Amino acid sequence: MPSTGTREAPLAIGESRRLSDESAWTVQLNASNPDGAAVVAAENEYLPGPVPGEAFLIGNFSVTVDADALAGQGIDLANEGAAAWAHVWFEYVAADGTSFDVTSGTMCFTNGALYNAGTLYADGTSTGDVCIAVPVDKLPGGLWRVANIQNDNVWISPE
Repeated sequence: MPSTGTREAPLAIGESRRLSDESAWTVQLNASNPDGAAVVAAENEYLPGPVPGEAFLIGNFSVTVDADALAGQGIDLANEGAAAWAHVWFEYVAADGTSFDVTSGTMCFTNGALYNAGTLYADGTSTGDVCIAVPVDKLPGGLWRVANIQNDNVWISPE
C-alpha cells in the first residue's frame, strides 16, 4: 500500500505517483485554481458561467503512460495508442465525502483541456486542464481523486 497519494496522506501539487504498481499511468497535479470562472469565460465567450453558489475548479494535470506496463495488459501502445482522458478519470471529493466530476453541475472547460491533448503512441506525457463545477461551500478541505477503470487511484491536495 502506498504511503503517499492516499486520502489520508494526499500528494501535494507537483508530486507524482503511479496509480498502482500494476497501472501504466502516473499522474501529477501541476496547478489548481478554485476560482477558474474568469479563465473559462476568457477562453470561450459562449459557455455560461457558474450558477450562483458554484465555482469552476480547474486542475492542470500531467498524465504519463508506460508502454511496458500497457504491454503487460495486452495493449500495444505503438499501434493502438492510448489517450490519457480515456484511461484516467478525475473527480473532486469534498470534505464531507460528496464528489463532483466533469458531468456534475455546469459544463466548463479550457482551451488547454486534457481531452485535447491527443493520443500517445510511445512512452510520454499528456498535460492539460480538467474543469469541474463544484459548489463553493464544498471546496474547502476537498481533494482531487484520479482513478483508472480498475479503480486504482491517487488522491491529491489542491493546495
